[in-house]
Amino acid sequence: MNPLEENDAIFLADVLLDDFVEGKEVILIGINGRYNLFLPQINCTCGKTWSIGMGDLAESGYWPATVNFETLYAVDLFTTYEDLKITAPGMSRQAFVSMLEHRTKLFGRSGKICGDTLQKSFLEWTHATFEVERLSQVQHFQCPSCAPSMLAVAVDGNRKLYRFKSQPGP
Repeated sequence: MNPLEENDAIFLADVLLDDFVEGKEVILIGINGRYNLFLPQINCTCGKTWSIGMGDLAESGYWPATVNFETLYAVDLFTTYEDLKITAPGMSRQAFVSMLEHRTKLFGRSGKICGDTLQKSFLEWTHATFEVERLSQVQHFQCPSCAPSMLAVAVDGNRKLYRFKSQPGP
């Protein structure tokens, strides 16, 4: 496949910009709050149209909250929420949603964020991530005590190994 010539790239950009229209209206919720947006739709001169599908959204880092993806969440919002749940376990879901609503107003936008939908979508994303890692055979924890060349078994083997590794010396 040959790379585009400069004139071809300019023509392609002109076609895309001329035939770019507002598509479906969606709500996007990211780390800076809620956005009311339109998904792009491209109309070709041959009569065909292209609009964004679920696969395009998932590859771009967005997770649907509804079947017809009227509401989308940025995946980095879920990773941030997951990190906050680990570092600040006392923080509630409602506090996180309130922070997102505050950031929405701070940036001059309006609209409510449903905490139940956020929780449901977060749990679905967590489960899907777990299943992908399981199918990919990702090993998060490798137990050095369970190696095939194990010499002895200790009830607190991992703690002893951690203690031995943290001590200075040979």
